[in-house]
Amino acid sequence: MQERDYLPPGVEITYYWKLTDAAGHSLKTEPVSFVYEDDRFSWHTLSSDKLSLYWYRGDEDFGQALFQRAVESLAETEKTIGVEVEQPIKIYIYGTQQDLLDAMAEGAREWTGGVTYDQVGIILIAVSPGNLDWGLRAVVHELTHAVVGQAMRPPFGGLPTWLNEGLAYHAEGEMEPYDRQLLKRAIRENKLISVRALNSSFPTDPDLAALSYAESYSLVDFILTEYGEETMSRLIEVFSRGAHYDDGLREVFGFDADGLEDAWREYIGAPPRLTVQEEATPTATPEV
Repeated sequence: MQERDYLPPGVEITYYWKLTDAAGHSLKTEPVSFVYEDDRFSWHTLSSDKLSLYWYRGDEDFGQALFQRAVESLAETEKTIGVEVEQPIKIYIYGTQQDLLDAMAEGAREWTGGVTYDQVGIILIAVSPGNLDWGLRAVVHELTHAVVGQAMRPPFGGLPTWLNEGLAYHAEGEMEPYDRQLLKRAIRENKLISVRALNSSFPTDPDLAALSYAESYSLVDFILTEYGEETMSRLIEVFSRGAHYDDGLREVFGFDADGLEDAWREYIGAPPRLTVQEEATPTATPEV
């Protein structure tokens, strides 16, 4: 389970033997494939042509609710970002967070509720039968990451973090009330995190991380509302070709990350962005 050797449950493994004798003659056996399963549990399964959902806690209605939401979300996400899923996606629903952590690589963060391995189309999520509402949102969130991951192949492309997380959060539905309040306060106090800062990893501070997700949601909502799904699809396609963040934005919108922030700030009624010069200009302190 060490990270460098880790493979998630559900991955298909293909192997063969190559035998070479002292004289240098070699024989290669035919490839054999098998699915690496988490056999600690007796899994129930629901499947379609594009995805399968596995669970072991909860009744048939519990699994059906998660599966139906996944099917609906997959169709919605494919339409929004203009990607047709080619590799079937597997979703494993663990009944407790500890069961999930035990299925992940060593060193997984203890607060992890879900994870997507988009290169192999596998999702692991912790959802107890008593927490179905959260599970429905989590399935949508992680499934969006899986679809976006397929759009980014071959793997020389990548999305800004705000776009990747914003798409996943936006697909869930309405913004969480706590995140909405954080965003409103940041607008009121002019303490928004810059779009450039949101291109990379989000802060580890819980409130700043929540604000990062809220801003990302709002940015995606701005693009979809003002420019539409076709523009969003084009933006993702440009990034999938390996475009630099600023170059990709310029190709689609005609402005870079700063221009995006200026337009978005106007859209949400936030104060204008401070320029580098304004941020560096000291404020005079009156003499007493």
